[in-house]
Amino acid sequence: VSRTAKIGPAVGGVLRQVLKNLGDEVGAGDPMLVVDSQAAGEAKSGYLSAVAARDLALANARRERALAERSATSQKEVQQAEADLAASEVAVACFRGRLKAFGLSDAELDHVLKDRDVSSRLEVPSPIAGTVVSWEGGVGEMLEPSKSVATVTDLGHLWVMADVFEADLAKVAVGQYAEFVPDADPACVFKGTVQWVASVVDPGSRTLPVRIAVDN
Repeated sequence: VSRTAKIGPAVGGVLRQVLKNLGDEVGAGDPMLVVDSQAAGEAKSGYLSAVAARDLALANARRERALAERSATSQKEVQQAEADLAASEVAVACFRGRLKAFGLSDAELDHVLKDRDVSSRLEVPSPIAGTVVSWEGGVGEMLEPSKSVATVTDLGHLWVMADVFEADLAKVAVGQYAEFVPDADPACVFKGTVQWVASVVDPGSRTLPVRIAVDN
């Protein structure tokens, strides 16, 4: 599991509000910043329109089914109503998927429907719990989807990188208990678990890097 997350919008927009600052503790799902995104507003509007069209298609399909039971409509009309309903459900799923890709949760999607929210406001959450260890960008700046403006790291768990000689490789395995003693404080012993062992030997030192996860 990654202990570090780069935070940035999944869609372009203007940074309007900073909700977490450098050094702040955040929980998984906590909003980090607010972006004003035209694309998000358009997707919300499209979602509401698609849901309305779906509800109308559903009502029509139910009516046609009821009429068919009384032989008061044609099979063609029933089939057309069912096809319209299927197409409307695809449209709803498409807009819903787009908004989720922008970072909206199921609860936020419910809020869009309940409050008829078509605003361009988009909150960007942190996917992990941790501490804000870096921040770039300021209010009013145009953010692109590829730009990360903050970094969140779980400082409760650290990675220690060590080099193991090729001759000692047989003694090291993923999941193995390990202890780390820093040179600056030999009396301090960190206990952890081997998470990763490289598969390629450094030709110069004849060592392999090993990653150990330790509690901070």
